[in-house]
Amino acid sequence: MPTLADMLGATVLFREVHPAHRDQIAAAMEQQTFRPGQEIVREGTPGDAMYLVVAGRVGVSTRSEELGTTFDLARLGPGEHFGEMALLTGERRSATVTALEPTTLVALSKPVFDRLLTQLPQVSLAMARGLAGRLAQVDRERGGSAGSRSTRAPEPVERVRPTALPAPPPLRVRPQEIQFLTAADERDERASLSSGTDAVGLLAQVLAEALGFGASDIHLEGDKGGMAVRYRVEGQLRRSNLTASRGALKPIVARVKVLAGMDIAESRRPQDGRIGVVVGDRELDLRVATIPTRLGEKVALRILDASTAIQPLPSLIVAEKMAVALRKALFRPYGAIVLTGPTGSGKTTTLYSALAERTSQGVQLNVMTAEDPVEYFLPGVSQVQVSEAAGLTYPQVLRAFLRQDPDILVIGETRDAPTARIALEAALTGHLVLTTMHTNDALAAVVRLREMGMEPFLLANALLCVVAQRLVRRLCPACRRPGTYPPAVLENLKAVGALRAGEQPQLFDAVGCPECDGSGFRGRVGIFEMLLFDDRVRDAVAQDQPLGPLRAALEGSGYVGLGRYAAYLLKSGLTVPGEVLRAVRVEQRIAG
Repeated sequence: MPTLADMLGATVLFREVHPAHRDQIAAAMEQQTFRPGQEIVREGTPGDAMYLVVAGRVGVSTRSEELGTTFDLARLGPGEHFGEMALLTGERRSATVTALEPTTLVALSKPVFDRLLTQLPQVSLAMARGLAGRLAQVDRERGGSAGSRSTRAPEPVERVRPTALPAPPPLRVRPQEIQFLTAADERDERASLSSGTDAVGLLAQVLAEALGFGASDIHLEGDKGGMAVRYRVEGQLRRSNLTASRGALKPIVARVKVLAGMDIAESRRPQDGRIGVVVGDRELDLRVATIPTRLGEKVALRILDASTAIQPLPSLIVAEKMAVALRKALFRPYGAIVLTGPTGSGKTTTLYSALAERTSQGVQLNVMTAEDPVEYFLPGVSQVQVSEAAGLTYPQVLRAFLRQDPDILVIGETRDAPTARIALEAALTGHLVLTTMHTNDALAAVVRLREMGMEPFLLANALLCVVAQRLVRRLCPACRRPGTYPPAVLENLKAVGALRAGEQPQLFDAVGCPECDGSGFRGRVGIFEMLLFDDRVRDAVAQDQPLGPLRAALEGSGYVGLGRYAAYLLKSGLTVPGEVLRAVRVEQRIAG
């Protein structure tokens, strides 16, 4: 059986120390034993010793009080050590360490540790190397705040098919500054003549006003009084200030069809297209959809600024420890990460932002995406357009991907059992898989995969985490103020898990000012739910437990429910109770 000195020789810190010195260090160490579940060191307490695991296993975790949950950071076994960081920095411990099974440790007190650093340069050098490695890890997990990545510009992304995203910042422009790019190779002269210059000018005015409001969508439709123009601003529809007769609808629809490369002679069937727009030195995309109605064709245009399409994860997930937890999962070499939510919840933005984080480290990776449609042109990424009509399905594309030696697979949406099986099996065979689903919450995504016929052991071993999300309006920081709410609202917040019994946090209210055009809101912010697959959740899923016991397994795991995250946003003054109650329903609480 190896001696303690032999075990020290196998560690990074002491392997270069002379054997005689290792014997002396071993003699100065104190042996301690811990039972399963017993706390060894607690986050926030002063550091008084360094520990080496002799037998057993320990878990390292950090607590997020604002989210009301604990995130697992690492598992350590024989020969691994912890506690030296607090001794070096003099700061309080940054994590809690708990025995996972009967565990034997040896402790090195701070006075002995300090003498080692001054008398044995080999230990100091090894410690410096360890600190450099941890700094690089923190830099990566926190999005580059500690190192050179903080000054690194993101890779340019070209937007080709916009989807629902948080509203971009208002862009104040004059109609004459807008230049439309025709999607079709040739213009239809009849359309150009029928649309006329009035339609051209009116369309530019509409787009200029929409950009000024920070709208995400434009609706052009007929009504009894003429042509109605409405904008979706921060998730809410508002009427335009422009007035136009119903006679303006037909020529402006024709103008849109020309620009989008549609068939202008077809007015009885829905059509889809795309328009490129240049505003100054910025490029925008408009996704166009038309549909016939009783009062004429209705046009919906979705707007997105390509320069703001991909955002750093911390700007999307404002709770830092949750962003760090997701980033840790992203940097695992294999496994599946599922992003889920209803249409318009922002999951596509999170998907591509997560991919950008993973590929921004300068490491060469073979990244392949299957999308329907391709929404972004990503540099250095092989993107494939899925086409059911052409017989190019998700399963066919994924099988072909696996013969291309991929590192990362991105699946636009997991809709069926064949796609799910290939994705999960790829996650088990050395690939990182990112995908989206349409479910109301994280646990519903697991249930949906079960219903698709995925075996419990496959789900338990392939999934790294499931993230669900919603979008709510963000309070304007210039005019928000503390507010009071009636008991009925507070009870409803408790029902969705956004307020705990006995809590009386300071909540805020929307006021309205020139900065937010009197609405009280500026932009949107995400409500997130994260289900991390730690040992407890993995065991429950592997045992194919019913929904009730599966929910119970979330207690004490690294789970953050929509309600708890919403509570964090409310206390931080980022949104209001009405927005939370609109986005989170009682049945979506799970254990949050």
